[in-house]
Amino acid sequence: EAAAAAERAEAVVSSDPEVLADAEEALLAADETQLPDLKDDLETSLKDTISTISETERWSKENIPEKLDLSSYSEPLEGYRRRLVDGAGLDAVCLGDNGVGKSTLV
Repeated sequence: EAAAAAERAEAVVSSDPEVLADAEEALLAADETQLPDLKDDLETSLKDTISTISETERWSKENIPEKLDLSSYSEPLEGYRRRLVDGAGLDAVCLGDNGVGKSTLV
């Protein structure tokens, strides 16, 4: 419903302040309904990745002579996840070198 209202709002051509205010409100409502889904999806992906890293460490402890220490990978991801969940803002930025998976996160 919010997406449909936003689509109609994007097509508004008017100089009437009330019409423009209604259109802006519809666009903002659509943005607010879409962002939590993205945050939830990103948090799930981060949790899954952290879990896979932990499982790999456990497996290495049981199956190879020298246990793998993958904390240099899991700790930053856990930090990102905490910031995502505990952060009060609606916006986020992903920074990093080429080929590190920024687009995969988004």
